[in-house]
Parts: sequence; C-alpha cells; structure tokens
Amino acid sequence: AEGLQAALKKIDHDGIPKIHDCAELNDRHCLFMDAVQGESLSEYFANHAQPGERGIGVEDVTLMMARLLGLLGYAHAQGVDHRDMDTDLIFIKPDGSIKILGMGVKATLGRDLFESIVSASVCPLVSNEAPARLNSFDVMSPEYRRGIVEDPRVDIYATGYIAYWLLTGLKVDQSNYQTPSELVQDLPQGWDALIEKALKRNSEDRYQTCKNV
Repeated sequence: AEGLQAALKKIDHDGIPKIHDCAELNDRHCLFMDAVQGESLSEYFANHAQPGERGIGVEDVTLMMARLLGLLGYAHAQGVDHRDMDTDLIFIKPDGSIKILGMGVKATLGRDLFESIVSASVCPLVSNEAPARLNSFDVMSPEYRRGIVEDPRVDIYATGYIAYWLLTGLKVDQSNYQTPSELVQDLPQGWDALIEKALKRNSEDRYQTCKNV
C-alpha cells in the first residue's frame, strides 16, 4: 500500500480516488479508498443504450470520452497509467464528471498481487454479441496480450475500444471490422478515423498521447 500511495501522492484530481490502506482479509488483498458516487459506465450504458441495436448518443459519447481522456492524460503526465480498464471501474457521477478506479494499481503492485485484488471484484464474465459491459480482456491491446512491456498507449487502445462500444453497442470484431459509421446511422465519419487510429495493432501507429486523441 505504501508504494501505491507514494505513486499516487503527486496526483491531486477529483477523478482519481485516494488509496488509504491495503490489507489482507480472508486470504484476499483488499484496497481501501475514497467512496465513489454515481453509477458505473456499465450501469450507465444499460440505462441509456440498447445493446446489440445501438449505443448511447454521439453527444454523450463525445463529452464522456473527452472527460475520460482528459483524466487519463492528466494521470499519464504524472507518470501513472491504468493498464486494466473495464467499464465497471469507470464511474459517472451525478454531475456528469468521471472517476476511474485502479489508476496505478497494476504497475505498483505487480501482476500477481493485482490479479489477487481484482479477481475478487470482477463480475462473472458473460460472452454474447450484445455486451452489457466490457471487461479488461476485451479492451486489452495486442502488445499487452503478447506480454510485451506495457506503457500508457495501452490505455489509449482501451479508450478507443470503449468509444466503439459506447457508439455502436457492440464489441470490436478485428477479424471482420466494421466502422462505427457503418453501424450507426448519421454518425460523423470523423469517429471512424479516430477509433481506427486508437485501435492500431502497433502501438507506434496509435495516438501517442491522450491529448493527441
């Protein structure tokens, strides 16, 4: 916990809950942090979208992604990334602002301890064509899957994937990729270019910073 608190100490942002302690309970490592108000992005999606038919409106997605990228960009500038985002770890507060749980956790605690903590909180995985949530494996970048050293561009891939899901209501199918504008009527085609670049297999071909996105 001390290492994690030290990593997050220089971050002073309402969107990143403070970590207060780490303890072992019933053979599980637990993190104690600030309480989070609002609903998870999974819940927000369930309340505002029709999975398998469409996502949430483009204006909502635009504002949400701007806030998410702004928060991630701030953290990246402080040397802290996420590496394991899913839609149960992103919270939408009543005023529309965003909080992200888990910033810096994986890099600080290491994979084994990190997975010990996360495995206790992750919802059961359900595979279907109309996903009500995205888990961390869904949004995992190609280099991450291959075990290559991770960096903040993993988070940029994840945001591109989340944007695709929010717009279309579907997961990305890389083997038979359809652009968002093919799936969503009257969607500005700028989204196609943005998401395609964020989802590039080679991290060097992606946006290099959240500000660029």
